Amino acid sequence: TDCWMVLGCGVYDISSYKHSGGNIVHSWCGKDGTTSFVGKHPWSYLQVMLGMGATLIGKYGGTPIGSSVGRQNPISLAEIGRHNTPKDCWSCIHGTVYELHFYL
Repeated sequence: TDCWMVLGCGVYDISSYKHSGGNIVHSWCGKDGTTSFVGKHPWSYLQVMLGMGATLIGKYGGTPIGSSVGRQNPISLAEIGRHNTPKDCWSCIHGTVYELHFYL
């Protein structure tokens, strides 16, 4: 069976992914596993997962964010993607948009 999960703004197929801790990761099938993931792994671990059988299916298109970064209008993933420089870096994490340039 397929096992897809949301991590950040991505939807990943983890059906073939073999987690070193067993099948615990598969408890997140059909759910948003972002909070659990970031509590245990750095974001760079997504690259490891992709090399071990996980597949990025696409961007998560959940409910538009209405109040992120002080705006009243929803922010599209395309708009978030335009803010991708060291001085202007946005990221969608667990359904909320953050400005993260000060972490770079």
